[in-house]
Amino acid sequence: MFKKSILFVGAGALLVGALAIYNAEAKGKEKTKISENYTINKVVNSYKGKEYFTKDYVDEMFNAMNVNDDTKVIVDSDGGLFCSLTDSHAISKTYNTNNGQVVEELSLDSPRATTVGELKEALYEALE
Repeated sequence: MFKKSILFVGAGALLVGALAIYNAEAKGKEKTKISENYTINKVVNSYKGKEYFTKDYVDEMFNAMNVNDDTKVIVDSDGGLFCSLTDSHAISKTYNTNNGQVVEELSLDSPRATTVGELKEALYEALE
C-alpha cells in the first residue's frame, strides 16, 4: 500500500512538472509571435534583443528608405525589405544563376506584405 502511495505521488509530481514546462514553453512562444503577419514577425524577431535596436534606429531606417507609412513592404528570406516607391503591386523575383529557376518571388499584394506604418508600430511596441 505504501509503495502504491509513493508511486501515485511520484506520478503526480511528474505530471505537475510536465504541465509547468509546457506552460512555460507556451508563454515563450507567445512572446515571439508579435503579429499574424509574416513580415512583421520576421523583422521584429530579427531586431529583438539587439543593442542597436532603438526608436532612433527604427526612425532612421525608414527615413533612409524614403517611404511613407502607407508604402507596402515585404521581407525576403534573408530578412531584407522589398518595397516600391512607384508601384504598390510590384513583384520581385530572385533567380538561381545556374539554372534560371525562380528561387523566391515577393509580391506586395501578398498577405505576407504589410505597410511601413504597421511595421513601425510593431517595432515600437517591441521596444516597450
